[in-house]
Amino acid sequence: MKDVRDIGTVKSWRPLQGYGFIRPDGNGDDVFVHIKGTRDHKELSVGDRVSYFIAPDPKNASKVLATDVVVMRQ
Repeated sequence: MKDVRDIGTVKSWRPLQGYGFIRPDGNGDDVFVHIKGTRDHKELSVGDRVSYFIAPDPKNASKVLATDVVVMRQ
């Protein structure tokens, strides 16, 4: 997709399922994130500010997901 990291806020996180959604800064649809897409497979929390890359969803080519998600220092 692109080589620039996006920035957003974790909108929802389901710890038992290990996934949630990021609301990107600016315009755009919420982005799906799985715990496997976080650096070191770390849990996220609602309200975390994160940076990430957008990648095609390997299970559904018409969708995207967040990869290399990193919680930014507050």
